[in-house]
Amino acid sequence: MGDEYMIVLTRRQLNSLSEEGLQGWLVGAEGEGHPYWTHTVAEIVGQILSQAPPVNNNSEDERQTTWV
Repeated sequence: MGDEYMIVLTRRQLNSLSEEGLQGWLVGAEGEGHPYWTHTVAEIVGQILSQAPPVNNNSEDERQTTWV
């Protein structure tokens, strides 16, 4: 089992991780010969999004969200 880390993000930062532009950028970088770090970043982003609490669009964008 891997190490565990705590990540603290604002709601805006969390929402930006699910943007298609980020995913497209990672795919493009992977295609340019950087498969290991891009795969690692994509995996980290995927884990963050899968563990994040549901997004409440009525919440303050800059409020920090913390989870382990």
